[in-house]
Amino acid sequence: MSIGASELARRAIFSFGEMLAVLGDTHVAGAAAMRLPHAVGAAIPLVVEAGSAPWFHAAIVPAGAALSADTDDLPNYLWTYESHVAGRSELPDLAMPAMALEVDQYAHVPAPLRPEPGSAVTGPTEPIIEPIPLTVLGPLNERAYDSPPGFVGDLMGAVRDARVRTYGIRGRDGDFICGAIGLHVGDDMAVHYVATEPSQQRRGLATHIVHAIVCAARGAGCHTVTLQASKDGCPVYTRMGFASVGTMRVFAKASAPPLQH
Repeated sequence: MSIGASELARRAIFSFGEMLAVLGDTHVAGAAAMRLPHAVGAAIPLVVEAGSAPWFHAAIVPAGAALSADTDDLPNYLWTYESHVAGRSELPDLAMPAMALEVDQYAHVPAPLRPEPGSAVTGPTEPIIEPIPLTVLGPLNERAYDSPPGFVGDLMGAVRDARVRTYGIRGRDGDFICGAIGLHVGDDMAVHYVATEPSQQRRGLATHIVHAIVCAARGAGCHTVTLQASKDGCPVYTRMGFASVGTMRVFAKASAPPLQH
């Protein structure tokens, strides 16, 4: 089946909001999910002082939804495809592409992994993909993105949503060195929290993880896979067949505390 660009864009931003809501459902440190016609996400007070609030204490505006002029009842940060949100200020440096692919058109074959640093193995290898515990994936994300320790691990470790599946790769010492979440939303599989140990980056690990999620999506009967890309991740996903379906912009309340850098 062929899915139009507007529908791919709708799925990509909605699944991002639903992942936020899944974290809100944990109720960790006062977290609360929000699922409204005009906003999907979570209020997570725990992260407001941690410098990562735009990715947690946040909601998305579903594509085509209308916001009221007053958004004070919504989380500090709103993600949208729109170029303006009344009463809020854009944080342009945080804008990121929403990306999607149609599963029946996926044909990418990942290259074998480059050797692990310090390993006696000198040639390329094929990874074994297995579930990574959420209690491990949270701290792995903190290390990969240089986030303060504790809050991501606490949130992820408390997730109990049956739609969440995890995918991981272990290093030669048996510890997980790369992982991600696949969230089943309707017939879309959304990729979230892809993280690789800093010492293991640029080996092709994340490509194999996302490939495994796409294959799982196909097996589950999903029609699409969506994600949001960082500056470094965008070329990787483009090579895999993902296409940008819109730019997600984030707008902050005037009362939101300054971000820590």
